[in-house]
Amino acid sequence: MGRPRRSGNHPSGETREEILNAAAELFSNQGFNGTSIGDIANAAGLQRGSLSYWFPHKMDLLAELLDRVVTPALDYAAELETVDAPIEVKLGALVLRDVHAICDGAHSIGAIALWPAARASRFDDFWRKRATLFANYEALLRRGQQTGVVRDTAVRPLTEAVFGLIESPVIWYRHAERDDEDEVAASLCDSVLRLCMEDQGSVAATVEAAFELFASA
Repeated sequence: MGRPRRSGNHPSGETREEILNAAAELFSNQGFNGTSIGDIANAAGLQRGSLSYWFPHKMDLLAELLDRVVTPALDYAAELETVDAPIEVKLGALVLRDVHAICDGAHSIGAIALWPAARASRFDDFWRKRATLFANYEALLRRGQQTGVVRDTAVRPLTEAVFGLIESPVIWYRHAERDDEDEVAASLCDSVLRLCMEDQGSVAATVEAAFELFASA
C-alpha cells in the first residue's frame, strides 16, 4: 500500500522524525487533547490517512515521545557500568545525558511527562523505565557513599533531591525560551555534584571529567 505525501519524497526514517517533531510542537502548543491526528498530519505534510502507517493512534505518538525522555539516560546508565571511571564522574556524566534528553529539541519534550494523559496505563512502560533510572542514581550514590566521595546522609532523600534537580527543566526550560542544552546540563551537573560530594573542592574538576566521559560516548 502506498503512503502518499502532499509533496516531495522523503525516506521513511525522515518522515517518522517529521511526524514526531510536528506532534511534539503541537502537543506543546495546543495540549494533547487539543491536538487532532489531522493537525499532526497537516503539520508533517502528510495526508491524514497515511500518518497511520507510522503511528496508528495519537497515543502511539505520545508513547514514543515519552520514551525519548527516559531511554537515552537509561541506556547510558547501563553503558556506564562497563566504564572504568570514578563513581562521582559517572554520576556527573549520567546527569549530562539525562538533562540533554529532557531538554531535547525546540519543544522540550520532557514536559510531556507532567501531562495527565501521560498517567494512562498505556504509558506504564515509561514509568517503569523512569523508576529503573531512579534506582540507577540511587545505586551510584550508595556506591559513592561506600567509597567516601558522596556525603554520608540518607540515600533515598538524596536521590530524590538529585532527581528533582535533573527534572527541573521540565517546568521552566521551554517557557524560558532557552536553547542552550549544554549550558543547562553543565549547570545542573555542577549543582548535583555540589549537593552530593563530600569534597566540595573537587567538584569543578569532577564536572570537567564528567564532560570528557560524556563526550567520549
